[in-house]
Amino acid sequence: MSTTLVTSWVVCCTLTLLGSKPDAECSFREEISTHLLAVNDAIESYFPGLNDRCTDAWIYRPFSVKDSAISDTDVAAKVECYQIREDSQLKVDLAEQELPTFWAKVKDYCPILSMRVLTMLIQSPSTYRCEVGFSAMAALKTKARNRLVIDADMRCCLSNTGPRFDRLMAAKQFQPSH
Repeated sequence: MSTTLVTSWVVCCTLTLLGSKPDAECSFREEISTHLLAVNDAIESYFPGLNDRCTDAWIYRPFSVKDSAISDTDVAAKVECYQIREDSQLKVDLAEQELPTFWAKVKDYCPILSMRVLTMLIQSPSTYRCEVGFSAMAALKTKARNRLVIDADMRCCLSNTGPRFDRLMAAKQFQPSH
């Protein structure tokens, strides 16, 4: 959520709270409202058009963005956006779940928007995994073992789970004595 939206929300809530209890004693009501409005203006002056720059706001707030968040030329995506807005259960799901989980859940219901969102939200793999894999391969495939097929060995080296030796040994027969 952008800073201006948060500040506007805080200003609105504070002013509503201060105005909802007219008989309550608050000697600095005017100072609070003046200060919060000044903070909002200062943020707007430092970052002009901050709300306009957030072109993908529909990803984070699909139920509260304007209709212009999705281009009118993209009719199928706009229809899916309207379908999401009409489903009250999805609104509850968005509040209860993390954002990638929510969009993965609506993949069958709204495939166009879901694919756009998931490609933006899912992080690309880090170089850490690549470096670990390369180090494991370099350790396995030495000059003496250059013809070794290391697919299964690489899978074991890069796996997070350890081998279950008891199950592996139960499947093997011991060498009988001669």
